[in-house]
Amino acid sequence: MDKQQQYKRVFSHLDKNGDGKLSPPELQVCMGKIGEELSLEEMVAELMASNDGGGVDGLGR
Repeated sequence: MDKQQQYKRVFSHLDKNGDGKLSPPELQVCMGKIGEELSLEEMVAELMASNDGGGVDGLGR
């Protein structure tokens, strides 16, 4: 399995609703698993500052 396939597999695991994006709550869970505790409000603010606020886009979907 190459790196791109590995990334897609992990992303699919994190994208609980399967819409091809990580929503603020999905991203909050991911960040918590790596030790970054952010409130939902902080997560939304980060997403709004970095893109259209719709979530983190998937990998080549």
